Amino acid sequence: DMSCGCKATSCQSSKGSSEAQEVFHRRCKAATCRICDHHGLEPVLDLGLMPLTAAFVPAEKLNQEEERFPLEVAFCPACSLVQVLETVPREKVFH
Repeated sequence: DMSCGCKATSCQSSKGSSEAQEVFHRRCKAATCRICDHHGLEPVLDLGLMPLTAAFVPAEKLNQEEERFPLEVAFCPACSLVQVLETVPREKVFH
């Protein structure tokens, strides 16, 4: 029995609340596949807000909060692509 009520057997949300799961599910259903343009993805995993990986934090910024971005994974039932929902702006990644 899935507490979130979705059909995806692997759906999980790190946020825990049913409200957060509903938001995640709505975002998936509203998303379009990056490869085949199919509208309506299946939720897989929501890891919440995460800092960028492999980011070098200078010593003077160690005590500052790092910027975080949603890490939500969805599945396209049309072409089977597993994909993240959010694209981090390139200027945030390559600075």
